[in-house]
Amino acid sequence: MFTIGTFARLGDVSIRTLRHYDEIGLLTPARVDPANGYRSYAPSQLLHLHRITALKELGLTLDEIRKLLVDEPDAGQTKELLERRRDELAARVNVDLRRLARVEQRLRYLETEFTMTTDLSIRHIPATRVAEVRSPDNRGLGWSEIVDFAREAIPTLLEALKGAGVTPEGPVLVHYTEREDLLIPTAAVPIGDQPIDGVGGIDEGVLAESDVIVAVHRGGPDHGAVGPVYSQMARFAEDHGYLVNGPGRDHIVAVDGDDMVFELQLPVARER
Repeated sequence: MFTIGTFARLGDVSIRTLRHYDEIGLLTPARVDPANGYRSYAPSQLLHLHRITALKELGLTLDEIRKLLVDEPDAGQTKELLERRRDELAARVNVDLRRLARVEQRLRYLETEFTMTTDLSIRHIPATRVAEVRSPDNRGLGWSEIVDFAREAIPTLLEALKGAGVTPEGPVLVHYTEREDLLIPTAAVPIGDQPIDGVGGIDEGVLAESDVIVAVHRGGPDHGAVGPVYSQMARFAEDHGYLVNGPGRDHIVAVDGDDMVFELQLPVARER
């Protein structure tokens, strides 16, 4: 038999915790000395204590643990309780993983923003008629969702135009409209004067003429790579007396393995 102090040390809990478990009927000592009230525990009870600790670390309450280990619960109830806790933990892990990815992306952004060198120029872009696929339900998306949208929408757009005999007259691009703190992406391709009536799922649009800051970027499409370039473009605009006049346009010039070549265009207007 173990004294309560030894049992607490072996189980990596406090004596106060063991007394509390006894009071609520979660872990009762194997023996209590009737003369002095000292508690003693059997070696086999260590396994029970380790189970309690493991379930507590999973986030179960002491009441839930007692139902699992002491109150002889129905097997279906036990399974339901553990599945619910598993789903809660999985959801929490996914949230933390997304948060970690955003932090890592921001670190990459900060590391490259002031060290990268990009050739920038100012160009006038005429109004351009395009065929396009818009974000589902015209919905604003976060950056990672925008990448997923583009990977699905661009092949859909090109296949539909090919089936209709329409030839792209320039590189595929993604342009954006703003909604609160999110961007609504649209995948598009210039088509000149070619008709697209009857091409299912494809809309017609016109990109307004604009002066743009232009940069060529080679790399991944994630915000950690593209964001610093746009940051430089915005500072370039300010240094040359321009104001940013809307979200950017990302033209996909070429794809080379995991790398992509973009011509990034940031619409600007002369500062008055």
